[in-house]
Amino acid sequence: MPLKEYGALAARAVARRREGAVNTPQYQIHRHDGQGTDYRATVNVLSSESPSELLYLVNDSFQHPILGLMPSTSG
Repeated sequence: MPLKEYGALAARAVARRREGAVNTPQYQIHRHDGQGTDYRATVNVLSSESPSELLYLVNDSFQHPILGLMPSTSG
């Protein structure tokens, strides 16, 4: 399904917790943008479709040329 609107959020993860039953776990990530707004990201960590593994990377010093084209943020 294509997205009608797409955006990016620059925010720092400030808390996390696991929710859901054993067969339907979700991971909640509390994020803050540095300007007083809080966000919640929900990640399904056990999909019924293959592949169901959750892969992630945290890179605090991520650099890419396209970042220079984005509006500046404090988060």
